[in-house]
Amino acid sequence: MENLNTVTLNTNNTLAAQIAALSVDATQLQIEAVVKDQSITTIVGIDHAGQKIVGSAERAIAALINFRLVDAMTAAGMHWIDCAHRDTSDLAKALQPMKAEFFTAHKGHSNPSTKWARIRAMGYELANPKIDAPIGEDGEEGEGEGAGNTSRTRDLYSRYVIELAKLYRAGMSAENDPIIKAHVHGDKITAALEAITTALQALDAPLEDDDLKAFMAAVK
Repeated sequence: MENLNTVTLNTNNTLAAQIAALSVDATQLQIEAVVKDQSITTIVGIDHAGQKIVGSAERAIAALINFRLVDAMTAAGMHWIDCAHRDTSDLAKALQPMKAEFFTAHKGHSNPSTKWARIRAMGYELANPKIDAPIGEDGEEGEGEGAGNTSRTRDLYSRYVIELAKLYRAGMSAENDPIIKAHVHGDKITAALEAITTALQALDAPLEDDDLKAFMAAVK
């Protein structure tokens, strides 16, 4: 029986290329012509390897942009994730051709904006790996080593994004809308939600729900 650990895109690159070349509307006959002599294990292995490559490739793009923008970021005193939409700074101008290349390369693919949001978060995390804040399992700040095995660390930027995003998504939920309106402190909750929205924008996090969830997963 085949071992999934030995089934990789490297050893099955021809089959992987043939599967990748199949269009999304490929017919039964077109697909079976490629896979009829293969095992399910082999195809699952290629799928697993492909999923690993997706994450690694996105991280590689983030690292490449960091590398190419290191001088511009040093001059600007900030990471490229902080470039706002329609920013005209030198850093934003240096980023623009790479961003344009990314979206051009994804022409015809579904939701490249979500991929871009993940890459932005990865780029920041790669450039800022040591800004840590200890928190416990319950989400409260831990006591360092004294907290025992229940504490862990999360990048401080990531913690801000994730915690604020949870509150934002709860406040924007259609299910919670009537609850907020009927709540005795509904006006205060609404005011807080506006502040949270502003805070997320300051963190350069996307506000569309799917993009925000992808961003949260990338910085987690």
